[in-house]
Amino acid sequence: MKPSAKKRFTGATIIDIMPRDDILVKQPTSVATPPNSTFTLPFSTPFTFPEIIDADHFTINGLARRIRSSSTPAIELRSLIFEVCWRLIRHDLSEDLVMRPAFANVLGKPGAEMAEHDRRDHMRGREILLKLVNSEPDFEDPAAMRRVLGMVGDLFDELGEHMAIESGEHIPKFCTVIDQETSQRLARDYAMTLCMTPYITTFNVDADPRMLTPVLMFPGGVKTYVNTDLTVLRRIYNEVIKDAKHDNGKRIKEEIEKEIERLKVGKWLGYNERKALREGKGGGMGKL
Repeated sequence: MKPSAKKRFTGATIIDIMPRDDILVKQPTSVATPPNSTFTLPFSTPFTFPEIIDADHFTINGLARRIRSSSTPAIELRSLIFEVCWRLIRHDLSEDLVMRPAFANVLGKPGAEMAEHDRRDHMRGREILLKLVNSEPDFEDPAAMRRVLGMVGDLFDELGEHMAIESGEHIPKFCTVIDQETSQRLARDYAMTLCMTPYITTFNVDADPRMLTPVLMFPGGVKTYVNTDLTVLRRIYNEVIKDAKHDNGKRIKEEIEKEIERLKVGKWLGYNERKALREGKGGGMGKL
């Protein structure tokens, strides 16, 4: 039998690949862990690369459905909206650190175009996120809530299509040219970025190197996090990983483990909903 002509990426890690001259989107060669960092996850993730992206999507979509559900009490809406906003911002960061450079490095020009398409979609979504977080609506005012829910609807009408293209076209195309080991390694790199919540801390070692004093990276919480530029978020992430050596990574390991458990729930709910839709039973969570 004649062997397939399809090439599979099985060689060096993503960070070892030199960018091609015809790549449209130039990215730093680091995928997730910055150079010279010795911190790595002490465990394997329960996901492959496409699975962890899907699990992140499912988790975000589940929050969106709760926001748009008529049965959700108004008192819960603010916390749900803030959570879906910061999770979308982190999702953009995670993809910028891991997925987009991997697309460009492995697939060349088509991958760079896929990465640019993804980046543009998230930029449009970010504009709506900023309006949601910065508008400070009165959640007891029915008119204000209609405006907020309208913005959430607009956001997820657009992002629903984006996620469908990403999970249904871009990632499957990418996965045809990488092996299982690479897929798991990218999932691990993606899992590392899950430490970037609005509540992540680092250490102020400059004040007194003998005392590890935790310092919030985003003292203003979710509003500060969502309003932070993607370039700045990348820099903060590198600082957080670099500073992990001061406590042997204990802080971020705990944060990552907690977030992985959250994504496991998202994955389970999402897969069950897909199964229900395939069987014609409905998802039970409403339209995205």
